Amino acid sequence: MVTVLPFAWDPSATYVKGDQVTFEGAVYTAQWWTRGEVPGSVAAGAWARVGALETCTAGDVTQWTASAVYVAGDRVVYDGRVYEAAWWTRGTVPGGASGPWQDRGACVDSGESTVETWASSTVYVAGDQVAFDGHLWQARWWTRGTEPGGQWGPWQDLGALPAAS
Repeated sequence: MVTVLPFAWDPSATYVKGDQVTFEGAVYTAQWWTRGEVPGSVAAGAWARVGALETCTAGDVTQWTASAVYVAGDRVVYDGRVYEAAWWTRGTVPGGASGPWQDRGACVDSGESTVETWASSTVYVAGDQVAFDGHLWQARWWTRGTEPGGQWGPWQDLGALPAAS
């Protein structure tokens, strides 16, 4: 079992839409450019609460190492995020724009199970669930790079995620 955390919020850092941070036991996603705004401090502010930090237990997740061989479906933690191998790889650092690794996001508590946060580089198929903008979303069909939201898109809003306890 590995705890997966986005980067901790830094008051001096600049964030853009989609960036995720942890702050006081919760995960937040930036809704637009922001700098210095404390996550959760403004009701309609730049930060949307995604959910409480949760231990990621989805599959066998291990720390990435350059010398290990990974095959399709293997999951690793690198730089605070979960990545899944799309094919055989060895020595390729997760997180690049192309290559064998798909960013599966951070893990958050959906109330009933642990789900990953939405990541633009990940391929999702019908039935896959993600956390985004404080809601739980389910893919209606194959999608990649389409942000959850909108009535006619590939994502169905399953409702707000529960508040941290």
